[in-house]
Amino acid sequence: MGVWSLGTGELIALEKLHGRVARLVVEGAKVAATTDAGDSIEIDLSVLEQPYCDLLADVWRAAPYVWESGGATPREYPRTHPCRPGAGGP
Repeated sequence: MGVWSLGTGELIALEKLHGRVARLVVEGAKVAATTDAGDSIEIDLSVLEQPYCDLLADVWRAAPYVWESGGATPREYPRTHPCRPGAGGP
């Protein structure tokens, strides 16, 4: 099952299911599919509804690291980024 952006045509999510999709339900930001073989999947797309800077702040809180010299190095958000706390966003 694939989910594409209507605006850009870009693939957002792709999941493999056994069988053909027999039922597809969209409820809020969740998409659920069930196949004729009994396989099912639910994809939560709510992250795509967040404002960009809010999403980035969540990422910075969850993974405050950068890849540097072949390994993960603890690092705060970039001080010059427009989404840094107190900057007001783009």
